Amino acid sequence: MGRALPARAARYRTVTFLAAILPLCAGPTFGQAYTARGTTAGDIRLYVTNHGVLGNNFVFRTPSSFEYPAGTGYEHLTHAGLWLGARTADANGAFTGVVTGGKDQFPGNATASLTEFSPLDVEINVRSSDPSSPRYSPLALSDEEMVTLFDDHVPKAGSPEPHRPMSVTVRQITHGWNQPGYRDIVIVRYIVTSHASAPLGDLWVGLYSELASGPKNNYSIWPPSGSWFSKKLIEWDPAWRMLREHYCANLPVPAGCNFQVVPPWVGVQLLTAPAPGRQVTLAAWSFAPGDPSRDEDTERYALMSAGTIADLSAAELQPRDGDPTELLATGPFQLEASGDSIEVAFALVGGADVPSLQQHARTAQTLADHGYDLSVVGVTPASAVERIRIAPVANPSASGDLEFLISLPRAEEVSVVLFDPFGRRIASQSFAGLSVGTHRVRLGAGRLAPGVYQVRVTDARGSASTRVVQLRR
Repeated sequence: MGRALPARAARYRTVTFLAAILPLCAGPTFGQAYTARGTTAGDIRLYVTNHGVLGNNFVFRTPSSFEYPAGTGYEHLTHAGLWLGARTADANGAFTGVVTGGKDQFPGNATASLTEFSPLDVEINVRSSDPSSPRYSPLALSDEEMVTLFDDHVPKAGSPEPHRPMSVTVRQITHGWNQPGYRDIVIVRYIVTSHASAPLGDLWVGLYSELASGPKNNYSIWPPSGSWFSKKLIEWDPAWRMLREHYCANLPVPAGCNFQVVPPWVGVQLLTAPAPGRQVTLAAWSFAPGDPSRDEDTERYALMSAGTIADLSAAELQPRDGDPTELLATGPFQLEASGDSIEVAFALVGGADVPSLQQHARTAQTLADHGYDLSVVGVTPASAVERIRIAPVANPSASGDLEFLISLPRAEEVSVVLFDPFGRRIASQSFAGLSVGTHRVRLGAGRLAPGVYQVRVTDARGSASTRVVQLRR
């Protein structure tokens, strides 16, 4: 059943006090390494952490949880977070594990209290593909990228069961753009690597979210009162694997919604298309912290691995009577050995109406399908008129090397660098005397473990990149 508004609102004085003290606490959960920063590119302002949580759970007015358009005060998310679930084993035997970076929790609680992940990077690395930026990096594919690393290796207390580590490491990369047509998108990529002694079987990757649109500037007290919630109209868009949400004050829809209070639509989109044998899950339920039907790993795993799309017309998910939270997931994947990795990507998207939201979802999917590089999808970045290009041929070749096609707009020496799933340089080679046009080049990389690798080609004026997926040893 839906959660009554007074019960949610009754906790606000308590959680406001907690919000003030939790960031100052030390220990295994609230250590000094837990940090975050807000995006600044494009028209989406998103709070990004180094511990698997997106959004600030309304602890702060700024940086925003998910403000769109930027500067309007329209917030659309309390928080979101990565979920990973798999069947594996440790020294104590076989188990089904789920590690979560988000859960039903009252606004105002610090984001470190929402996650079972632990930071490995003390700071979030920010880089840019714009050569004029002080944060320019030849590794960057977009105007603003935030890169961080976290894992689930530290057991954390929980009720009714403690977190049981699956031994995974996650590299999180966000992308944002300033170019017209791309400003309404933030892409979040998760590169998941196993460090377990046993295989991670039937692995599912999901993004938990509580989409909740409201007018921040109308609230003098923060976190907002319970009047913010139970005003969520959620719909599933199968064409783009996207859950979309809009402010809706009351039933019936649309007559009772008062859409103009918060005009934009927003969405959470799964960009990783399911390969044969894989499925998509959309789960939704009415906000209920500590619900016994979702407080154990086996229950959470069953929820995310169902391979079904929730009926969003259910009464407990409707505006006024419901208070929905959501989970969008895909799987199963198999990580057979330590060092194996996979990548799954999501997008947070905004639009003035449903057609523009769908157009922006289409753009996000195109970017994902072409390696997140605007030059590859036919857009000339403001920082360069001509760009070099790189594309894989057949990898690995018969010799075990990696082969690429490099297209050069001018005759210059270029360097080709291979990075592993954690961004570490593992091979490089320079090529001189190449003329204008397309060349086939070979990079000696040795035997690569299965995973997602990045290749970057750079000349004196710019760079380009592509991804290489190694499926087997």
